[in-house]
Amino acid sequence: MKKETSLFFAMVLATFMLMSFASATTLNATNIPTISIVGTTGSFTFNVISDSNGTVNASLANINSQYGSGVISFYAAPVTVSANTSTPMTVSYNVSDPDSYFNFLSSYQTKLTLNGQNSSSNVYTVTLNDNDFCTGIPNVANILRVDQPSFKIVNGYGDADHWYLLDNLSASVDVQNNNNNFDLRNVKVEWALYTTNGNKIDSGSLSTFNLNAGDDKTVEFDFKLDKSMNRIDKSGGRVFLYVKASGTINNPNAPYTYDGNKSCSFYQNAQQSIIETGDDFMIPTDLTVNGNLLEDGYTLGNSVSCGSTVNLGGTIYNIGNSDQNSGSYVVMYNKELGLNQVFSLGSINSFESQDFSASFVVPKTADEKLYPVQFTVYDNKNRLFENGQNDQAIKNIYLNVSGGCAIAAPYVTAEISAGETKEGGQIIIHTYIRNDDKKTQTFTISPQNYNTWADLVNVTPETFTLSSGYSKDVYLTFNLKSGSAGNQQFDLVAVSNGQVASDKQIALSIAKGSVFNGINWELVGIVALNIILLIAIIIVAVKILRKR
Repeated sequence: MKKETSLFFAMVLATFMLMSFASATTLNATNIPTISIVGTTGSFTFNVISDSNGTVNASLANINSQYGSGVISFYAAPVTVSANTSTPMTVSYNVSDPDSYFNFLSSYQTKLTLNGQNSSSNVYTVTLNDNDFCTGIPNVANILRVDQPSFKIVNGYGDADHWYLLDNLSASVDVQNNNNNFDLRNVKVEWALYTTNGNKIDSGSLSTFNLNAGDDKTVEFDFKLDKSMNRIDKSGGRVFLYVKASGTINNPNAPYTYDGNKSCSFYQNAQQSIIETGDDFMIPTDLTVNGNLLEDGYTLGNSVSCGSTVNLGGTIYNIGNSDQNSGSYVVMYNKELGLNQVFSLGSINSFESQDFSASFVVPKTADEKLYPVQFTVYDNKNRLFENGQNDQAIKNIYLNVSGGCAIAAPYVTAEISAGETKEGGQIIIHTYIRNDDKKTQTFTISPQNYNTWADLVNVTPETFTLSSGYSKDVYLTFNLKSGSAGNQQFDLVAVSNGQVASDKQIALSIAKGSVFNGINWELVGIVALNIILLIAIIIVAVKILRKR
Protein backbone atom coordinates (compact mmCIF):
# COMPACT_ATOMS: atom_id res chain seq x y z
CA MET A 1 0.00 0.00 0.00
CA LYS A 2 2.76 2.46 0.91
CA LYS A 3 4.57 1.62 -2.28
CA GLU A 4 1.47 2.40 -4.38
CA THR A 5 0.92 5.70 -2.53
CA SER A 6 4.52 6.83 -3.15
CA LEU A 7 4.21 5.96 -6.80
CA PHE A 8 0.99 7.99 -7.05
CA PHE A 9 2.53 11.13 -5.55
CA ALA A 10 5.58 10.81 -7.81
CA MET A 11 3.35 10.70 -10.86
CA VAL A 12 1.44 13.77 -9.64
CA LEU A 13 4.70 15.71 -9.08
CA ALA A 14 6.03 14.77 -12.50
CA THR A 15 2.77 15.83 -14.11
CA PHE A 16 2.91 19.16 -12.27
CA MET A 17 6.52 19.80 -13.41
CA LEU A 18 5.69 18.95 -16.99
CA MET A 19 2.77 21.34 -16.87
CA SER A 20 5.08 24.02 -15.46
CA PHE A 21 7.63 23.56 -18.25
CA ALA A 22 4.90 23.57 -20.81
CA SER A 23 3.62 26.90 -19.53
CA ALA A 24 7.10 28.67 -19.58
CA THR A 25 7.32 31.59 -22.08
CA THR A 26 9.79 31.54 -25.02
CA LEU A 27 11.27 35.05 -25.59
CA ASN A 28 13.66 36.20 -28.36
CA ALA A 29 15.14 39.43 -29.74
CA THR A 30 15.73 39.84 -33.50
CA ASN A 31 17.15 42.47 -35.87
CA ILE A 32 19.50 44.00 -33.32
CA PRO A 33 21.44 46.63 -35.35
CA THR A 34 25.01 47.81 -35.06
CA ILE A 35 24.61 51.32 -33.71
CA SER A 36 26.52 54.34 -35.01
CA ILE A 37 26.91 56.96 -32.31
CA VAL A 38 26.63 60.52 -33.62
CA GLY A 39 26.16 63.22 -31.02
CA THR A 40 25.31 62.81 -27.34
CA THR A 41 21.86 61.20 -27.65
CA GLY A 42 20.27 58.65 -29.91
CA SER A 43 18.17 55.50 -30.09
CA PHE A 44 17.87 52.20 -31.88
CA THR A 45 15.07 49.67 -32.37
CA PHE A 46 14.93 45.86 -32.46
CA ASN A 47 12.08 43.30 -32.46
CA VAL A 48 10.81 41.11 -29.62
CA ILE A 49 8.94 37.82 -30.20
CA SER A 50 7.21 35.84 -27.45
CA ASP A 51 4.98 32.78 -27.64
CA SER A 52 2.64 34.24 -25.03
CA ASN A 53 1.00 37.54 -24.20
CA GLY A 54 2.67 39.71 -21.62
CA THR A 55 5.11 42.47 -20.74
CA VAL A 56 8.79 42.43 -21.79
CA ASN A 57 11.53 44.46 -20.13
CA ALA A 58 15.05 45.18 -21.49
CA SER A 59 18.16 46.37 -19.71
CA LEU A 60 21.61 47.27 -21.07
CA ALA A 61 24.84 47.64 -19.12
CA ASN A 62 26.48 51.08 -19.19
CA ILE A 63 29.68 51.56 -21.19
CA ASN A 64 32.42 53.43 -19.36
CA SER A 65 35.13 55.26 -21.27
CA GLN A 66 38.70 54.12 -20.74
CA TYR A 67 40.03 57.62 -21.46
CA GLY A 68 37.93 59.86 -19.25
CA SER A 69 34.71 60.20 -17.30
CA GLY A 70 32.39 59.64 -20.25
CA VAL A 71 29.59 57.08 -19.87
CA ILE A 72 26.98 55.76 -22.28
CA SER A 73 23.76 54.94 -20.41
CA PHE A 74 20.69 53.20 -21.83
CA TYR A 75 16.95 53.18 -21.20
CA ALA A 76 14.20 51.00 -22.71
CA ALA A 77 10.50 51.34 -21.83
CA PRO A 78 8.67 48.03 -21.28
CA VAL A 79 6.53 46.82 -24.18
CA THR A 80 3.39 44.68 -24.23
CA VAL A 81 3.60 41.80 -26.66
CA SER A 82 1.02 39.53 -28.21
CA ALA A 83 1.79 35.86 -28.61
CA ASN A 84 3.90 35.03 -31.68
CA THR A 85 3.79 38.60 -32.93
CA SER A 86 6.95 40.63 -33.63
CA THR A 87 6.86 43.78 -31.53
CA PRO A 88 9.34 46.72 -31.92
CA MET A 89 11.20 47.85 -28.83
CA THR A 90 13.23 51.10 -28.69
CA VAL A 91 16.33 51.74 -26.62
CA SER A 92 17.50 55.32 -26.02
CA TYR A 93 21.09 56.17 -25.12
CA ASN A 94 22.83 59.19 -23.64
CA VAL A 95 26.54 60.06 -23.74
CA SER A 96 27.97 62.14 -20.92
CA ASP A 97 31.20 64.17 -21.06
CA PRO A 98 31.50 63.92 -24.87
CA ASP A 99 34.96 65.50 -24.95
CA SER A 100 36.50 62.49 -23.24
CA TYR A 101 34.51 59.41 -24.00
CA PHE A 102 35.47 57.28 -27.01
CA ASN A 103 38.00 57.02 -29.78
CA PHE A 104 36.59 58.07 -33.12
CA LEU A 105 35.75 55.06 -35.33
CA SER A 106 36.31 52.57 -32.49
CA SER A 107 33.78 49.85 -31.59
CA TYR A 108 32.31 49.08 -28.16
CA GLN A 109 29.98 46.35 -26.90
CA THR A 110 27.40 45.94 -24.14
CA LYS A 111 24.92 43.23 -23.05
CA LEU A 112 21.18 43.46 -23.75
CA THR A 113 19.10 41.39 -21.29
CA LEU A 114 15.43 40.54 -22.04
CA ASN A 115 12.97 39.56 -19.28
CA GLY A 116 9.35 38.51 -19.72
CA GLN A 117 6.52 37.01 -17.67
CA ASN A 118 7.08 33.33 -16.97
CA SER A 119 10.29 33.35 -19.04
CA SER A 120 13.98 33.01 -18.35
CA SER A 121 16.39 35.89 -19.14
CA ASN A 122 17.95 35.97 -22.60
CA VAL A 123 21.20 37.91 -23.16
CA TYR A 124 22.36 39.45 -26.47
CA THR A 125 25.41 41.44 -27.55
CA VAL A 126 24.96 44.98 -28.85
CA THR A 127 27.77 46.68 -30.80
CA LEU A 128 28.18 50.45 -30.92
CA ASN A 129 30.52 52.30 -33.28
CA ASP A 130 31.68 55.81 -32.43
CA ASN A 131 31.11 57.71 -35.68
CA ASP A 132 30.94 61.17 -34.15
CA PHE A 133 33.98 63.13 -35.34
CA CYS A 134 32.59 66.17 -33.49
CA THR A 135 32.81 64.28 -30.15
CA GLY A 136 29.34 65.30 -29.06
CA ILE A 137 29.44 68.99 -30.00
CA PRO A 138 26.17 69.69 -31.87
CA ASN A 139 25.82 71.73 -35.04
CA VAL A 140 23.87 74.51 -33.30
CA ALA A 141 21.22 76.10 -35.54
CA ASN A 142 22.69 74.03 -38.39
CA ILE A 143 25.12 76.93 -38.81
CA LEU A 144 28.13 75.00 -40.17
CA ARG A 145 28.47 72.99 -43.33
CA VAL A 146 31.55 71.09 -44.51
CA ASP A 147 31.54 70.07 -48.17
CA GLN A 148 33.08 66.99 -49.73
CA PRO A 149 36.87 67.28 -50.03
CA SER A 150 38.58 67.23 -53.43
CA PHE A 151 42.14 66.02 -53.98
CA LYS A 152 45.12 66.40 -56.24
CA ILE A 153 48.47 64.64 -56.30
CA VAL A 154 51.16 67.19 -55.47
CA ASN A 155 54.00 64.76 -55.80
CA GLY A 156 53.84 61.05 -56.48
CA TYR A 157 51.89 58.61 -58.62
CA GLY A 158 48.28 57.72 -59.43
CA ASP A 159 45.46 60.25 -59.58
CA ALA A 160 42.85 61.89 -57.35
CA ASP A 161 40.98 58.59 -56.88
CA HIS A 162 43.82 56.06 -56.88
CA TRP A 163 46.67 56.84 -54.52
CA TYR A 164 50.01 55.21 -53.87
CA LEU A 165 52.03 54.96 -50.72
CA LEU A 166 54.40 57.91 -50.18
CA ASP A 167 52.26 60.17 -52.38
CA ASN A 168 52.06 63.82 -51.36
CA LEU A 169 48.45 64.99 -51.66
CA SER A 170 46.57 68.26 -51.29
CA ALA A 171 42.96 68.35 -50.11
CA SER A 172 40.60 71.27 -50.72
CA VAL A 173 37.46 71.71 -48.58
CA ASP A 174 34.80 74.41 -48.56
CA VAL A 175 33.49 75.46 -45.11
CA GLN A 176 30.27 77.47 -44.99
CA ASN A 177 28.39 79.61 -42.45
CA ASN A 178 24.81 78.78 -43.40
CA ASN A 179 23.23 81.35 -41.09
CA ASN A 180 22.64 84.90 -42.32
CA ASN A 181 22.32 86.33 -38.80
CA PHE A 182 25.16 84.82 -36.74
CA ASP A 183 28.90 85.15 -37.19
CA LEU A 184 31.36 82.41 -36.34
CA ARG A 185 34.62 83.10 -34.54
CA ASN A 186 37.78 80.99 -34.24
CA VAL A 187 36.67 78.43 -36.79
CA LYS A 188 39.07 75.50 -36.68
CA VAL A 189 39.32 72.86 -39.41
CA GLU A 190 40.61 69.43 -38.42
CA TRP A 191 41.13 66.31 -40.52
CA ALA A 192 41.92 62.66 -39.93
CA LEU A 193 42.81 59.78 -42.23
CA TYR A 194 41.61 56.32 -41.18
CA THR A 195 41.69 52.81 -42.58
CA THR A 196 38.39 51.01 -43.10
CA ASN A 197 38.95 49.02 -39.90
CA GLY A 198 39.31 52.17 -37.79
CA ASN A 199 43.09 52.63 -37.55
CA LYS A 200 44.21 56.25 -37.65
CA ILE A 201 46.91 56.88 -40.27
CA ASP A 202 47.42 60.63 -39.95
CA SER A 203 45.69 63.78 -38.73
CA GLY A 204 46.17 67.52 -38.52
CA SER A 205 44.53 70.92 -38.02
CA LEU A 206 44.65 74.37 -39.61
CA SER A 207 44.96 77.85 -38.20
CA THR A 208 41.70 79.37 -37.00
CA PHE A 209 39.73 81.97 -38.96
CA ASN A 210 36.42 83.84 -38.74
CA LEU A 211 33.33 83.28 -40.88
CA ASN A 212 30.84 86.12 -41.04
CA ALA A 213 27.15 85.41 -41.56
CA GLY A 214 26.54 83.71 -44.91
CA ASP A 215 30.22 83.55 -45.84
CA ASP A 216 32.28 80.55 -46.86
CA LYS A 217 35.99 79.77 -47.06
CA THR A 218 37.93 77.16 -49.00
CA VAL A 219 40.81 75.71 -47.03
CA GLU A 220 43.63 73.47 -48.22
CA PHE A 221 45.92 71.09 -46.39
CA ASP A 222 48.63 68.66 -47.45
CA PHE A 223 49.39 65.18 -46.22
CA LYS A 224 51.71 62.34 -47.19
CA LEU A 225 50.93 58.62 -47.19
CA ASP A 226 54.12 57.73 -45.37
CA LYS A 227 52.80 56.07 -42.22
CA SER A 228 51.37 52.66 -41.26
CA MET A 229 51.89 51.00 -44.65
CA ASN A 230 51.03 47.54 -43.31
CA ARG A 231 47.84 48.85 -41.72
CA ILE A 232 46.71 50.31 -45.01
CA ASP A 233 47.39 47.07 -46.87
CA LYS A 234 45.58 44.95 -44.28
CA SER A 235 42.51 47.18 -44.63
CA GLY A 236 42.29 46.32 -48.33
CA GLY A 237 44.10 49.48 -49.38
CA ARG A 238 41.10 51.69 -48.62
CA VAL A 239 41.21 54.80 -46.47
CA PHE A 240 38.70 57.41 -45.35
CA LEU A 241 39.37 61.10 -44.94
CA TYR A 242 37.20 62.90 -42.38
CA VAL A 243 37.08 66.69 -42.17
CA LYS A 244 35.33 68.73 -39.48
CA ALA A 245 34.94 72.42 -38.66
CA SER A 246 34.12 73.89 -35.27
CA GLY A 247 33.71 77.44 -34.02
CA THR A 248 32.00 79.78 -31.56
CA ILE A 249 28.78 81.58 -32.47
CA ASN A 250 28.95 85.36 -32.17
CA ASN A 251 25.56 87.07 -31.78
CA PRO A 252 26.03 90.26 -29.72
CA ASN A 253 22.56 91.59 -30.60
CA ALA A 254 19.49 91.09 -28.39
CA PRO A 255 18.18 88.54 -27.59
CA TYR A 256 21.70 87.06 -27.86
CA THR A 257 20.46 83.72 -29.21
CA TYR A 258 23.23 81.08 -29.20
CA ASP A 259 25.85 83.72 -28.45
CA GLY A 260 29.01 81.97 -27.21
CA ASN A 261 27.73 78.48 -28.10
CA LYS A 262 30.12 75.99 -29.65
CA SER A 263 29.11 74.46 -32.96
CA CYS A 264 30.65 71.63 -34.97
CA SER A 265 29.96 69.81 -38.23
CA PHE A 266 31.77 67.23 -40.33
CA TYR A 267 31.28 65.70 -43.73
CA GLN A 268 29.20 62.63 -42.82
CA ASN A 269 30.00 60.55 -45.91
CA ALA A 270 33.75 60.39 -45.46
CA GLN A 271 35.80 60.55 -48.63
CA GLN A 272 36.98 57.03 -49.49
CA SER A 273 40.04 56.47 -51.64
CA ILE A 274 41.88 53.41 -52.85
CA ILE A 275 45.58 53.10 -52.10
CA GLU A 276 47.12 50.65 -54.55
CA THR A 277 49.41 48.15 -52.84
CA GLY A 278 49.09 45.16 -55.17
CA ASP A 279 51.61 46.26 -57.82
CA ASP A 280 55.26 45.25 -58.04
CA PHE A 281 56.46 48.79 -57.63
CA MET A 282 59.69 50.18 -56.15
CA ILE A 283 60.19 53.93 -56.27
CA PRO A 284 62.99 56.42 -55.54
CA THR A 285 62.19 58.89 -52.78
CA ASP A 286 63.81 61.13 -50.14
CA LEU A 287 66.32 62.27 -52.77
CA THR A 288 69.28 64.30 -51.49
CA VAL A 289 72.02 66.45 -53.02
CA ASN A 290 74.99 67.07 -50.73
CA GLY A 291 72.76 66.08 -47.81
CA ASN A 292 69.91 68.45 -48.75
CA LEU A 293 66.51 66.76 -49.13
CA LEU A 294 64.70 67.53 -52.39
CA GLU A 295 61.20 66.69 -53.57
CA ASP A 296 60.63 65.39 -57.08
CA GLY A 297 60.88 68.21 -59.61
CA TYR A 298 62.54 70.64 -57.20
CA THR A 299 65.79 72.54 -57.65
CA LEU A 300 68.70 72.53 -55.24
CA GLY A 301 68.64 75.92 -53.53
CA ASN A 302 72.41 76.22 -53.32
CA SER A 303 74.27 76.06 -56.64
CA VAL A 304 77.10 73.62 -57.30
CA SER A 305 80.22 74.89 -59.03
CA CYS A 306 82.03 73.42 -61.98
CA GLY A 307 84.78 71.06 -60.86
CA SER A 308 83.09 70.34 -57.51
CA THR A 309 82.12 66.88 -56.21
CA VAL A 310 78.38 66.34 -55.83
CA ASN A 311 77.00 63.65 -53.51
CA LEU A 312 73.65 62.12 -54.50
CA GLY A 313 71.52 59.89 -52.32
CA GLY A 314 68.04 58.68 -51.52
CA THR A 315 65.89 55.74 -50.55
CA ILE A 316 64.25 53.03 -52.64
CA TYR A 317 60.88 51.98 -51.18
CA ASN A 318 59.04 48.79 -52.04
CA ILE A 319 55.45 50.08 -51.90
CA GLY A 320 53.90 46.83 -53.17
CA ASN A 321 52.81 43.94 -50.97
CA SER A 322 55.25 41.50 -52.62
CA ASP A 323 58.90 41.06 -51.63
CA GLN A 324 61.55 41.97 -54.21
CA ASN A 325 64.64 39.83 -54.69
CA SER A 326 68.17 41.23 -54.96
CA GLY A 327 69.43 42.34 -58.35
CA SER A 328 67.31 45.45 -58.79
CA TYR A 329 69.21 48.71 -59.26
CA VAL A 330 68.84 52.47 -59.44
CA VAL A 331 70.38 54.65 -62.17
CA MET A 332 71.33 58.32 -61.69
CA TYR A 333 71.70 59.99 -65.10
CA ASN A 334 72.39 63.24 -66.96
CA LYS A 335 74.09 63.11 -70.34
CA GLU A 336 75.41 66.70 -70.39
CA LEU A 337 77.13 66.29 -67.02
CA GLY A 338 78.50 62.88 -67.95
CA LEU A 339 76.55 61.35 -65.05
CA ASN A 340 75.61 57.66 -65.35
CA GLN A 341 75.90 56.08 -61.90
CA VAL A 342 74.41 52.65 -61.11
CA PHE A 343 73.69 51.46 -57.55
CA SER A 344 72.84 47.77 -57.03
CA LEU A 345 70.10 46.92 -54.55
CA GLY A 346 69.68 43.94 -52.27
CA SER A 347 66.41 42.16 -51.53
CA ILE A 348 63.71 44.50 -50.22
CA ASN A 349 60.64 43.12 -48.47
CA SER A 350 57.20 44.63 -48.96
CA PHE A 351 56.80 48.07 -47.39
CA GLU A 352 60.52 48.22 -46.57
CA SER A 353 63.34 50.27 -48.06
CA GLN A 354 67.03 50.55 -48.83
CA ASP A 355 69.24 53.65 -49.01
CA PHE A 356 71.54 54.38 -51.95
CA SER A 357 74.29 56.91 -52.68
CA ALA A 358 76.78 57.97 -55.34
CA SER A 359 79.03 60.91 -56.21
CA PHE A 360 80.34 62.58 -59.35
CA VAL A 361 82.42 65.62 -60.37
CA VAL A 362 80.77 68.46 -62.29
CA PRO A 363 82.83 69.03 -65.48
CA LYS A 364 84.82 72.26 -65.62
CA THR A 365 83.47 72.79 -69.13
CA ALA A 366 79.80 72.66 -68.07
CA ASP A 367 77.56 75.61 -68.88
CA GLU A 368 76.05 77.57 -66.02
CA LYS A 369 72.39 76.50 -66.03
CA LEU A 370 69.86 74.05 -64.55
CA TYR A 371 70.45 70.35 -65.17
CA PRO A 372 67.82 67.64 -64.58
CA VAL A 373 69.15 64.57 -62.79
CA GLN A 374 66.98 61.49 -63.35
CA PHE A 375 66.63 58.65 -60.84
CA THR A 376 65.25 55.42 -62.36
CA VAL A 377 64.65 52.03 -60.72
CA TYR A 378 64.90 48.71 -62.62
CA ASP A 379 64.13 45.16 -61.53
CA ASN A 380 66.57 42.25 -61.69
CA LYS A 381 65.49 41.57 -65.29
CA ASN A 382 66.42 45.10 -66.40
CA ARG A 383 62.79 46.16 -66.65
CA LEU A 384 61.72 49.60 -65.51
CA PHE A 385 59.33 49.34 -62.55
CA GLU A 386 55.83 50.39 -63.59
CA ASN A 387 52.51 50.35 -61.75
CA GLY A 388 48.99 49.52 -62.87
CA GLN A 389 48.30 53.19 -63.70
CA ASN A 390 51.24 53.18 -66.19
CA ASP A 391 53.33 55.37 -63.87
CA GLN A 392 57.04 54.62 -64.12
CA ALA A 393 59.56 54.55 -61.27
CA ILE A 394 61.26 57.75 -62.41
CA LYS A 395 61.92 60.95 -60.49
CA ASN A 396 63.83 64.09 -61.41
CA ILE A 397 65.55 66.80 -59.45
CA TYR A 398 67.47 69.81 -60.75
CA LEU A 399 71.02 70.98 -60.12
CA ASN A 400 71.83 74.67 -60.48
CA VAL A 401 75.41 74.75 -61.81
CA SER A 402 77.05 78.13 -61.33
CA GLY A 403 80.57 79.38 -60.65
CA GLY A 404 83.99 78.00 -61.50
CA CYS A 405 82.87 77.07 -65.01
CA ALA A 406 85.09 77.66 -68.05
CA ILE A 407 83.92 80.47 -70.32
CA ALA A 408 84.46 81.00 -74.05
CA ALA A 409 87.69 82.93 -74.57
CA PRO A 410 87.11 86.53 -75.69
CA TYR A 411 88.45 87.73 -79.03
CA VAL A 412 91.52 89.98 -78.39
CA THR A 413 93.66 92.12 -80.71
CA ALA A 414 96.43 94.65 -79.89
CA GLU A 415 98.41 97.25 -81.85
CA ILE A 416 100.52 100.34 -81.12
CA SER A 417 98.34 103.37 -81.70
CA ALA A 418 100.56 106.26 -80.50
CA GLY A 419 104.11 107.07 -79.42
CA GLU A 420 107.55 105.99 -80.68
CA THR A 421 108.95 102.55 -79.92
CA LYS A 422 112.42 103.76 -78.95
CA GLU A 423 114.32 103.46 -75.74
CA GLY A 424 113.09 106.11 -73.34
CA GLY A 425 109.94 106.72 -75.32
CA GLN A 426 106.26 106.35 -74.34
CA ILE A 427 103.83 104.20 -76.28
CA ILE A 428 100.05 103.60 -76.20
CA ILE A 429 98.79 100.15 -77.20
CA HIS A 430 95.19 99.89 -78.43
CA THR A 431 93.52 96.62 -77.38
CA TYR A 432 90.19 95.35 -78.74
CA ILE A 433 88.16 92.91 -76.54
CA ARG A 434 85.00 91.10 -77.74
CA ASN A 435 82.88 88.83 -75.48
CA ASP A 436 82.34 85.58 -77.41
CA ASP A 437 80.68 83.78 -74.47
CA LYS A 438 76.92 83.08 -74.43
CA LYS A 439 76.33 85.23 -71.37
CA THR A 440 77.38 88.61 -70.05
CA GLN A 441 80.89 88.69 -68.60
CA THR A 442 82.89 91.18 -66.56
CA PHE A 443 86.53 91.44 -67.63
CA THR A 444 89.59 92.85 -65.90
CA ILE A 445 92.60 93.60 -68.15
CA SER A 446 95.98 92.91 -66.58
CA PRO A 447 99.32 93.22 -68.50
CA GLN A 448 101.97 90.81 -67.19
CA ASN A 449 105.74 90.23 -67.64
CA TYR A 450 106.75 93.72 -68.92
CA ASN A 451 108.69 94.96 -65.88
CA THR A 452 112.20 94.40 -67.29
CA TRP A 453 111.74 96.75 -70.23
CA ALA A 454 108.84 99.11 -69.42
CA ASP A 455 106.84 100.83 -66.72
CA LEU A 456 103.03 100.66 -66.87
CA VAL A 457 101.40 104.09 -66.70
CA ASN A 458 97.70 103.11 -66.83
CA VAL A 459 95.05 100.81 -68.32
CA THR A 460 91.90 102.56 -69.52
CA PRO A 461 89.42 101.12 -68.69
CA GLU A 462 90.81 98.40 -66.49
CA THR A 463 87.48 96.63 -65.63
CA PHE A 464 84.28 96.55 -67.68
CA THR A 465 81.21 94.40 -68.43
CA LEU A 466 80.24 93.13 -71.86
CA SER A 467 77.08 91.42 -73.04
CA SER A 468 77.46 88.47 -75.36
CA GLY A 469 78.83 89.63 -78.74
CA TYR A 470 79.71 93.14 -77.54
CA SER A 471 83.22 94.66 -77.59
CA LYS A 472 85.37 97.28 -75.88
CA ASP A 473 88.45 99.37 -76.76
CA VAL A 474 91.10 99.34 -74.04
CA TYR A 475 94.26 101.48 -74.02
CA LEU A 476 97.54 100.55 -72.30
CA THR A 477 100.23 103.25 -71.76
CA PHE A 478 103.88 102.23 -71.19
CA ASN A 479 107.11 104.18 -70.59
CA LEU A 480 109.99 102.35 -72.31
CA LYS A 481 113.09 101.96 -70.16
CA SER A 482 116.68 102.63 -71.19
CA GLY A 483 118.25 99.45 -72.46
CA SER A 484 114.88 98.17 -73.67
CA ALA A 485 115.94 98.08 -77.31
CA GLY A 486 115.29 94.85 -79.13
CA ASN A 487 112.45 92.39 -79.45
CA GLN A 488 110.24 92.49 -76.37
CA GLN A 489 106.94 90.89 -75.37
CA PHE A 490 104.33 90.89 -72.61
CA ASP A 491 101.22 88.91 -71.70
CA LEU A 492 97.84 90.58 -72.08
CA VAL A 493 95.62 88.73 -69.54
CA ALA A 494 91.81 89.05 -69.42
CA VAL A 495 90.25 87.72 -66.17
CA SER A 496 86.54 86.93 -65.71
CA ASN A 497 84.75 85.26 -62.75
CA GLY A 498 88.11 84.73 -61.09
CA GLN A 499 89.38 82.75 -64.07
CA VAL A 500 91.84 83.59 -66.83
CA ALA A 501 89.59 83.97 -69.86
CA SER A 502 92.38 84.93 -72.24
CA ASP A 503 96.19 85.13 -72.10
CA LYS A 504 97.50 86.67 -75.30
CA GLN A 505 101.19 87.27 -75.89
CA ILE A 506 101.97 90.68 -77.48
CA ALA A 507 105.33 91.20 -79.24
CA LEU A 508 106.96 94.48 -80.26
CA SER A 509 110.33 95.73 -81.46
CA ILE A 510 111.99 98.67 -79.68
CA ALA A 511 114.60 100.75 -81.49
CA LYS A 512 117.86 101.83 -79.87
CA GLY A 513 117.70 105.42 -78.70
CA SER A 514 120.43 108.20 -79.24
CA VAL A 515 123.08 109.01 -76.65
CA PHE A 516 120.79 111.75 -75.52
CA ASN A 517 117.97 109.46 -74.92
CA GLY A 518 117.22 109.22 -71.32
CA ILE A 519 118.64 112.67 -70.47
CA ASN A 520 116.44 114.90 -68.39
CA TRP A 521 116.49 117.96 -70.65
CA GLU A 522 114.55 120.08 -68.21
CA LEU A 523 117.24 119.57 -65.61
CA VAL A 524 119.94 120.23 -68.22
CA GLY A 525 118.24 123.50 -69.15
CA ILE A 526 118.05 124.63 -65.52
CA VAL A 527 121.74 123.85 -64.99
CA ALA A 528 122.73 125.68 -68.21
CA LEU A 529 120.69 128.72 -67.23
CA ASN A 530 122.37 128.81 -63.84
CA ILE A 531 125.81 128.64 -65.50
CA ILE A 532 124.93 131.52 -67.82
CA LEU A 533 123.71 133.63 -64.90
CA LEU A 534 126.87 132.84 -62.98
CA ILE A 535 129.07 133.90 -65.91
CA ALA A 536 127.11 137.15 -66.26
CA ILE A 537 127.56 137.95 -62.57
CA ILE A 538 131.31 137.32 -62.85
CA ILE A 539 131.61 139.68 -65.86
CA VAL A 540 129.73 142.45 -64.08
CA ALA A 541 131.86 142.04 -60.99
CA VAL A 542 135.11 142.27 -63.01
CA LYS A 543 133.99 145.52 -64.70
CA ILE A 544 133.18 147.10 -61.37
CA LEU A 545 136.59 146.21 -59.97
CA ARG A 546 138.39 147.72 -62.95
CA LYS A 547 136.62 151.09 -62.53
CA ARG A 548 137.97 151.35 -59.02
